[in-house]
Amino acid sequence: SSQRQADVLAMPETLIDAGALRLSQMKTKARVDAPMTPQLLERLETARRRKRLAGIWQAREIVVSEATGRAYRADHFRHTFADVRAVAAQACPSVASKHFQDLRDTAVTRLALAGCDLIRIIAITGHSAASVQMIMKHYLTLNSAMAADAIGKLVAWMEKEGVRA
Repeated sequence: SSQRQADVLAMPETLIDAGALRLSQMKTKARVDAPMTPQLLERLETARRRKRLAGIWQAREIVVSEATGRAYRADHFRHTFADVRAVAAQACPSVASKHFQDLRDTAVTRLALAGCDLIRIIAITGHSAASVQMIMKHYLTLNSAMAADAIGKLVAWMEKEGVRA
């Protein structure tokens, strides 16, 4: 979803039916109104089914503790995330040192690689322009595919405009 942990933990189930993230972020109050990817909708629907199978009907949040039937507190979720990360690291060791925040940075990176500009990334993630630029600087500085794409666009523009040098 590219959202902060606190915002993810507070997301109501009604977002699934809406098919879009429509929220005001807790930390910055940034407004986010963006459609969800089919993959995210599928994962959220799976979470909803798991809640129902576990007999958890009362919680309005999407993400709940199956042990308590209630929304996670941030400190408890941190431990749960660490447990899940440890299992995932057995198959993919590079995730062993990752944190929830890294998921948010990954979303920014993937949006940039998909060709989204700064304004579109901000509209989806709620980041400030400076934050998005810092993330992209960190993760995309040596991306040869993006450089090749940029040069291709430059060459096409130059040819269209008749620019010779």
